Amino acid sequence: MKGFNIRVMFGNQVQMFSFATDKDETAEEKFDEAVKEINRIYHETGRFDTKEEVMKHFAKYGFYRFKA
Repeated sequence: MKGFNIRVMFGNQVQMFSFATDKDETAEEKFDEAVKEINRIYHETGRFDTKEEVMKHFAKYGFYRFKA
């Protein structure tokens, strides 16, 4: 298991999220892709509205939240 921490803005707040994956061999690459996509979303359409949207975004890249 590999884990990553990231602060993400949604709505009007910033929150620390801890995500993990069991795919150790591609973890860094997939996390980088997820973060780059967040940056693209922020520049083009704005931020996420809810923390559930943040979790769904990272789930698309194979990550799950391991710390609330």
